[in-house]
Amino acid sequence: MSSTLRNRCCRLLSVLLPALCLFAPGCGENADIPRGVKPAIEAGWTFFAVAEFERSEAAFNYAASAAAPGSPEYLMAKFGLANAYQHRKPTAKLTEAKAVYGKLATEDKGGEIGGWSALALARIDHMKLYDVDRPGGVAETTTAEYLFVAIILVAAMLGVVGAFLLKDRNRVAGLVVVCAAVVGGIELAGWAKEKATKTGEAAKVVANLPKAQELAELRKSYQRVMDEFPKTPAADEAAVFYGETMIELLAVDSIRQGIAYLKDWVDKHSDSMYVGAACSQMANGYEMLNMPKEQLQAMVKADDSNKDPLADHSWWYYRIAAVADRDAQEPEIAKKYYRLMLDRYPTDFRVFFCKQALKRLEGGGKTDAPLKTGAVRLSRDGEGTGGSRALTRAARLSAETGAATP
Repeated sequence: MSSTLRNRCCRLLSVLLPALCLFAPGCGENADIPRGVKPAIEAGWTFFAVAEFERSEAAFNYAASAAAPGSPEYLMAKFGLANAYQHRKPTAKLTEAKAVYGKLATEDKGGEIGGWSALALARIDHMKLYDVDRPGGVAETTTAEYLFVAIILVAAMLGVVGAFLLKDRNRVAGLVVVCAAVVGGIELAGWAKEKATKTGEAAKVVANLPKAQELAELRKSYQRVMDEFPKTPAADEAAVFYGETMIELLAVDSIRQGIAYLKDWVDKHSDSMYVGAACSQMANGYEMLNMPKEQLQAMVKADDSNKDPLADHSWWYYRIAAVADRDAQEPEIAKKYYRLMLDRYPTDFRVFFCKQALKRLEGGGKTDAPLKTGAVRLSRDGEGTGGSRALTRAARLSAETGAATP
């Protein structure tokens, strides 16, 4: 081969290879991952924030492989990878996430990332108890109900046919046939359903809420976080979830136990950033027990504990005002929080209701049902949990290792 031809071939390959690389599996997504551990961690969180989970996993995997085993950067990269597995859409890789979290909980014994990882393991198991496809979680139509409907339809059809055949001779007789068919069908269907019930076929499955034993097992997982990572924020959050598992059993004695546990914990950890979350759970418990004055006190303390300058308090202000106005019969507290809504959130869609309620409470006139929204009954459990907390933790931990996160 002449040198000229060889040079032309080299130039052609230099153009084609980069183009072909774009079509190679994984090549395109790895091309924009920066070299270096900390830049790769930063890129991993950036991809995570925009739901580019394949690239996020690739970036965190590269960072973990390039970092020194056991180093803060290595732990952060692995923690990011587990988060990418856990929160990816549309289908999470929970098995892979749990494997990485489990290793981190062991490798970072007593450390902050180890604590968050141990807590994440417990949270994954906790959330599984509320999966929509959890066995027995959806009401099912039984064989007896199908049979009931079938017999009614057959009886109605026989009645219609009988009435049609007899209409020219004796319409009264046709009507009697219709009535007899319907009544007979109902009787037969009732007999079929009773028989199916005796054989166990008609046991209708309803919402499969967590059982006492399942929640007791979860408490062991949360207790492990508190025992093995006592000096980490994860231990405080685990304590809140520990109390929550008692309240969500929805039994009076268990709810009281959960409230007592959280109240004792708040008294002993008054400076914790999770006091507000604990008080919010207590408020939920008091609401279930129909104790509005105690519920109101817990809600006020939960709101007062939220020191985040960027937090949106509008929903919380309105709910406190509504509970004080409607349930706890505390008009002064109600007026205070209605005014806070008007002063701080003047463009909120609930401003009209606040003005109407203040007009009524201040004696300026009567209004009809000023509080028509059902939102005041909703729980705040879902706020600030799950992925948003994971991002907050990751941002703080990454800052300590020198990498920026979303």
